Amino acid sequence: MASLGKPGEMRQGSRDAWGHDAKGTVEVKKERMNRLVMNYFVTEGHVDAAREFARESGTATEVDLDTIKDRMLIRRAVQRGEVTKRKK
Repeated sequence: MASLGKPGEMRQGSRDAWGHDAKGTVEVKKERMNRLVMNYFVTEGHVDAAREFARESGTATEVDLDTIKDRMLIRRAVQRGEVTKRKK
């Protein structure tokens, strides 16, 4: 089994494994970053921002944006332990 080394110490090749370049930065493709941003908007319930971002970036969502407000109401009910109040 390979040793992980001391905390904070980088193993040889670990930069390459994570996509780091020699400067310690990570290359992220624009499409992947756009999907990440869209995922954030959808997950956090920012419907208007998701719609605008989809329009501007051309990034599609896998979720019907019209259902997000209902999803957020359900999420809040679950977090408060009020599941039966939102069940239809």
